[in-house]
Amino acid sequence: MPEEKASHPGCPGGGSHVKTKNLLAGCVLVGLMAGTAAWAGLKETNLVAVYNDGLTGTAYGSYGSARASADSMQYIGCTLRAYSNGTNRISCEARDANGNAGYCTSSSPGMVNAIMSQSGDAYLYFQWDKTGTCTHLFVSTLSSQTPLQP
Repeated sequence: MPEEKASHPGCPGGGSHVKTKNLLAGCVLVGLMAGTAAWAGLKETNLVAVYNDGLTGTAYGSYGSARASADSMQYIGCTLRAYSNGTNRISCEARDANGNAGYCTSSSPGMVNAIMSQSGDAYLYFQWDKTGTCTHLFVSTLSSQTPLQP
């Protein structure tokens, strides 16, 4: 018994016949591929948060999430300064959507090196003491972080 065939006007030649089961299999395959692409990879949004009790403070968030936030308040980042006498100093600062802000500085070689390793798609976490000295710094460049967009 011959296989059923359906006319497929999109084929070259205008009326070429395509086997129905092949057409159906192709549609299923394309649908499965499109469905998987939509869910590929872990994606995180880490908006900026700042906590400060007057003695210690903590700030964290990702550069991309801060940049892509709906408000115009959020920012987070660290800068590195190098001086002619050979010393380096970092300063880290952040402000969340509620206007809570934090700032700290450090000349610790470990913290300087951590900031030198950061990228535009980084997640940043830092803490400070009552003198404004950075006491803890964490930089993550996981692929799940929101990429920095213009």
